[in-house]
Amino acid sequence: MLAWMAYLTVAVVWGSTYFAIALGLESFTPYGMVAARFSVASILALGLGRLRREA
Repeated sequence: MLAWMAYLTVAVVWGSTYFAIALGLESFTPYGMVAARFSVASILALGLGRLRREA
C-alpha cells in the first residue's frame, strides 16, 4: 500500500509540474517564468535562513 501511495505522490507532483509549465508558457515570457521561479526560490531560501537564524 505504501508503494502505491509513493507512486501516486510522484505522479501527481510530476504531472502538476508539466501542467504548470504548459500554463506558464501561455501566460508569461520565458524571462518572466525564470524571474518568477528565482524570486519564489530566493524568498523561500531567505525565510528558511531566518528560521534557522543563519547569518
